[in-house]
Amino acid sequence: MTIKSKLFTKGDYTHNDLNILYDFYKKIWSGTFEELNSTKNSIVEDFHRFDVKVGFFDDNFPVAFHGYQFFDLDLISDREHAYFSQVNVPLVKALMDQGIKKISTLEYMCICPDYRKNGNKRIGEILGGFSTQYFIDKKLDGVITITRNDRGVNRMCRMYGGEIIYEALKLHNVEVDIALFRPGFIKPNPDPDVQNTILTLLEMTNNNPYHLNGVAA
Repeated sequence: MTIKSKLFTKGDYTHNDLNILYDFYKKIWSGTFEELNSTKNSIVEDFHRFDVKVGFFDDNFPVAFHGYQFFDLDLISDREHAYFSQVNVPLVKALMDQGIKKISTLEYMCICPDYRKNGNKRIGEILGGFSTQYFIDKKLDGVITITRNDRGVNRMCRMYGGEIIYEALKLHNVEVDIALFRPGFIKPNPDPDVQNTILTLLEMTNNNPYHLNGVAA
């Protein structure tokens, strides 16, 4: 299998590719929220608001998605965004007390069930490494994500250098942590083959924000 990555920014996309990715995202997350018996979600609106949308494709078939949203916590409107009130913890205060104001979120990670493992290369780990390492050279104070713990996302975040700042919270009827990544402390994947795949995809994508990239996996 050859993984292809596509990175979509606002105003920089093709309609067909983004529509295919949206259909994949909506199907996966609609099923997930139904499985979790959670009716409070805004998957349509959230897809639209992401500043960056990342898709991994096998041929023209989406196999993974991640959304990134930028926030400036010096702005009251950003501090009052619904993202920060999903869980009952003072997340904004905790970040600002550490001088972390310019951030991105990593949201709605989803992997096609048939592609969660491929030999010794895990698509989820590749996407997680891609998303965290994408921000190493960006001018941000930090990157945060809410992890689904029963899928081991909190463990993966620790592997990539994430600091768990809140743990064992409840969201959508499942246990979650909140992980913080500081750009200077993001770690590579310990498997050299997986890390090489991540770096290859990142190098190609960073050369062209909307670019079709392929690497064997």
